[in-house]
Amino acid sequence: MIHPKILSDTEGLARAASFSSKREVRGVAILALTLLALAGCQARALRPEPGRGDQAGLYVYLRPLPEVAVRLRFIVAGVAAVDVAGNSVPLKIRMAEIDGREAGRQRLLAAGVVPAGSYRGLVVTFTAAWLRGEEGEAALRLPEVPVVVPMPFVVGRREASMVEMAYRHEDSVEQGFRFQPHFFAYTPSRPVVSRLGYAASFREDLLAVFDRKTLEVVSVIATGRGPAAIVRDERERRAYVALSQEDAVEVVDVPSGRVVARIPLQAGDAPAWLALAQNGLLLSVNRGSNTVSFIDGRSAVEVSRVRVGYEPVYVLVDRPGRRAYVFNARSDFLTIIDLARREVVGSVGTEGGPFRGSFNRASDRLYVIHRDSPYLTVFDATRLTRVDRLLVGMGASDIHVDTNTDFVYVGKKGSTVLDVYDPFSLLPVAFIPVPGAPADMAIDLEENRLLLAVPEADAVVAVDLINKRLLGVLDVGIDPRSLEVMGTRR
Repeated sequence: MIHPKILSDTEGLARAASFSSKREVRGVAILALTLLALAGCQARALRPEPGRGDQAGLYVYLRPLPEVAVRLRFIVAGVAAVDVAGNSVPLKIRMAEIDGREAGRQRLLAAGVVPAGSYRGLVVTFTAAWLRGEEGEAALRLPEVPVVVPMPFVVGRREASMVEMAYRHEDSVEQGFRFQPHFFAYTPSRPVVSRLGYAASFREDLLAVFDRKTLEVVSVIATGRGPAAIVRDERERRAYVALSQEDAVEVVDVPSGRVVARIPLQAGDAPAWLALAQNGLLLSVNRGSNTVSFIDGRSAVEVSRVRVGYEPVYVLVDRPGRRAYVFNARSDFLTIIDLARREVVGSVGTEGGPFRGSFNRASDRLYVIHRDSPYLTVFDATRLTRVDRLLVGMGASDIHVDTNTDFVYVGKKGSTVLDVYDPFSLLPVAFIPVPGAPADMAIDLEENRLLLAVPEADAVVAVDLINKRLLGVLDVGIDPRSLEVMGTRR
């Protein structure tokens, strides 16, 4: 027996999709053509229009197909959200072709900016479907009308919401030639806080929240414009997000997943990176004003600032928590800050354009990559002198040192491998295939995984640190430039 609420929602969606008369079927065709046109568009950032506070983001994910669907392949023409009044709002397709042989992971199926309010569910249209057999693929007859996926949900003003769909293969391929897919939708449950991870999508004003164990996105959080970096405060159960295009830092409450405060900076600061000292002091690297702001995390107030080199883009706090090293991309030095005094106390000369770095396990070696030099340089962190130099090639995008093994991981623009170097000989010991150059890396201590934010793949990638193989890929939104994971080490 169908639950009355589900029946009511289904009937409402059916009316919205116009199922019966010739005129209604023609309306469905027009809707399908509209959705198909949108499916042909490349993914674009889902930024609401300025001044439209009634808009919100909606993200529709598709769970991995079951193993019994391995012979199935289909193309989604469009996905639309249907509100309680019966109005349909087309979304942009992010993943049009679904292949049972390759659908072993969660995918971002569609996303769009929609009016805030209450919705009855989704309708999905298709352009083709095939079933593989011994003699190759055979085309399946498609549904005559959009497929209704009832699922009541509410999208809040200036927020982002996620709906996850699951495909049920039973009865979806009728008599071996008709494709009548069955989907059900729901809002994923959030795991415990210790399993959460965050990826900041710069061009989509979004934090994708994922489960670091299952490697699946569980929710999304709308941010201000240009989230360039994110850092966590596990003690206070907060996360801070640098808004490079709004000269501010947002505060996210981790348990609830909501933005709870905004810390204004000065006009033109354009914060590029964040770091958290052991005493709760938050450092904001302000690329636009060549400064570093000191922010009291508890009161969410900027307390002071210092001037550093030209175009600072990164900051690294040493493990004792006494000093911070600021990487100035248009200078040839690192600025050293005494955190107790909140003062610049010196500098370290480097190759041109230092912009990323990482400490080893003992925190006595600092590895630096540069924008304008093909060399990786190694510094004695105690004497602040250069002790080694390694040719890695131009275009290094990020560097991370595993503090268990001291292996050095280096990503490069234009490369589809992650280079791994021995810390003693500085010779390469492994090359890990990845879908693009990482912008940020972190190590999941509990799972012993290396996580990479890969902007050109719009994804977070997980690598097994033991056998150096790719474990999973998460769709997290357009242009992810920073990630934070509970229980990781930097």
